[in-house]
Amino acid sequence: MSDASPLRLRVLVVEDDDDIRASVEQCLEDGEFEVFGVANGEAALAWLEENSPPPALIVLDLMMPVMDGFTFRRAQIADVRFASIPVLLLTADGEGAEKALSKELGLALIRKPCEPDALVRAARRACDAAHERMAHGD
Repeated sequence: MSDASPLRLRVLVVEDDDDIRASVEQCLEDGEFEVFGVANGEAALAWLEENSPPPALIVLDLMMPVMDGFTFRRAQIADVRFASIPVLLLTADGEGAEKALSKELGLALIRKPCEPDALVRAARRACDAAHERMAHGD
């Protein structure tokens, strides 16, 4: 985890694979984000409840034990406190059902493995798009 800074956007990484989570966290920290990581959707919901301010972005894996990404996202959007937090879906596939589901659940999508710069750019785009929607009252 990185040191808190008022200029750094907070990102919550939800990924069950420790190596992938550590790699994603490092890429985002190098991209000047303040990063926190958890191993599944249940832990992510608990983190959201226990930490303030909420993250500017959630980077989410789909296939995880305890609570998968699908279930987490449905719980997230059902909670008015967290519904507006944008989600960047990390997927190994990015085709078919996952692509359709990403649209249904309002998720930006990036394939893994991904280049560090591509991940940072996607995270910034997702944060910028959410900021624009909030500025326009969407």
